Amino acid sequence: MKKNKLLLFIILIFPYIEPLSFKDIPLLDKVYSAMKILWFFIICLIYFLNLRKNGYKISKFIFLVVLFQVELYISTLFNSCSYSALFGQTVSIIASVMLMEMYIKDGDAKIALLGMSSILFAFSLINIITMVFENNFNYKESYSFLGMDNRYIFFLLPLCIFSITYSLQKYNKLNFFAYLVIATSAFQLIYSWAVGAVLTIILLIAYVLVFDKIKFLERISFKTYFIIILVFNILLVFLQVQYYFEDFLVNYLHKNADLSGRVYTWNLGIKSVKEHFFLGIGGQTPEVMQSIYYKTNQHAHNLFLNVLVNGGVISLTILFVMYLQIGKKLSSCKNKKISSILSFSIFLILFLSIADTFDTYIVYIIYTLAYHVNELEFVKEENINNE
Repeated sequence: MKKNKLLLFIILIFPYIEPLSFKDIPLLDKVYSAMKILWFFIICLIYFLNLRKNGYKISKFIFLVVLFQVELYISTLFNSCSYSALFGQTVSIIASVMLMEMYIKDGDAKIALLGMSSILFAFSLINIITMVFENNFNYKESYSFLGMDNRYIFFLLPLCIFSITYSLQKYNKLNFFAYLVIATSAFQLIYSWAVGAVLTIILLIAYVLVFDKIKFLERISFKTYFIIILVFNILLVFLQVQYYFEDFLVNYLHKNADLSGRVYTWNLGIKSVKEHFFLGIGGQTPEVMQSIYYKTNQHAHNLFLNVLVNGGVISLTILFVMYLQIGKKLSSCKNKKISSILSFSIFLILFLSIADTFDTYIVYIIYTLAYHVNELEFVKEENINNE
């Protein structure tokens, strides 16, 4: 029975975990896009049948996720923009969240975590192989199975989070597989040397090594982490204080104070926000987004700024309410080990999002885990008692 549920989960989530290299193969990318739409209707049908069967209610989190997407469509309508640019994102995020929530509510959180860990670890191993045989570890050739080397973290950080959470759920400690995942992920990220990704994996490794020994870490709330992220966003994106530390950035991190052109992109994004403050510019085609950023990018290279550009202050408010709800759930969790790991994990996601737009479908699955953290705790305790 569990094997069947695991197989079903892998089949249903698979289209929403597309390696970035596949997007450069038009036919394969179209197949994935078609599967995402078809799978969306299948998952919705299963989800609502399951709600009716078990008497569950649609969670506030799914309501906020849908509201966030609806606001983007309203902004798109007002700006007479491209609905097609939003549709794939919308169905993928909602389907991923519904599927994960359904498995958690049915007491199958571990099955879902194992499924996510298995798919992403397989991708990780394939990525290492392509690094060896396709690029021969030539640093100048920085494109492999998972895409550009600065995009590895979009898959490898969630892989670490899922494997760690699964290990804690099943064993109440990190098992060999979790350490193997962290080690192989760190190898790929350190070798590719995308500075933000390297700092993130170092922080994760340090946390994993000491969180069981330093109980103070369990008392750091999600609210504290979120405030830290807000402060960093204000200082770096809007006040741009990094220019005061230019020597350190250049000499030790080998980065310019403009953070590889991100400051220029941020300033263009801020200019757009001033012109479309409340509703943003809506969903736009890649060509339109490139015109906004003078052909340098298709997004703002900062999560909060990107939300402001596309959906205005209304979208950002909905997103902040989403984080507020997640924070409430994490703070009310009695299992401080799991809640602290998930809190720190989201902190790392938002840390990466300061200099990039880390809002993939996989991230929303992690948010779903955090929102339903109390159900995760219940499953864990139940299984321990049975064992």
